[in-house]
Amino acid sequence: MVHKGQCFCGAVEIEVTGEPEGMGYCHCRSCRSWSGGPVNAFSLWKPEAVKVTAGNEYLATFQKTPQSQRQYCAKCGGHLMTNHPALTLIDVFAATMESLLGASTKAFDQMSSIAKQFSDLAESNMKAASAATTKAVSATAAAAKKPAAKK
Repeated sequence: MVHKGQCFCGAVEIEVTGEPEGMGYCHCRSCRSWSGGPVNAFSLWKPEAVKVTAGNEYLATFQKTPQSQRQYCAKCGGHLMTNHPALTLIDVFAATMESLLGASTKAFDQMSSIAKQFSDLAESNMKAASAATTKAVSATAAAAKKPAAKK
């Protein structure tokens, strides 16, 4: 199977062929910082399965450590992939390939459902806390208005 992807502006296009060696989510500090989110969805490919089909002149690399060479579009800054020389694998960011995400929508849908449940719970708790605070403030204000009892 062939999966096609591109950077944010579309200047760099990539293509991966076959099946990934692995897929998952990473939440290490480096991936969180690079992706700008709490997790990064990755797909690992053998180097021969990954091709830049357009925009190679815009492909830039940032190497913080010898373990990873992060590649992005120099035109828009969109993240594309990370070469891991020690693993002999390339991490192509799953979000850049719609067809790959389509094959994995069950996992992403499950994450969305959990996120919605968390959001709904947080909203419900905020409403309850707000109501309790309003009630406590009203009771305190009412008590402050009562004249002190004489002895």
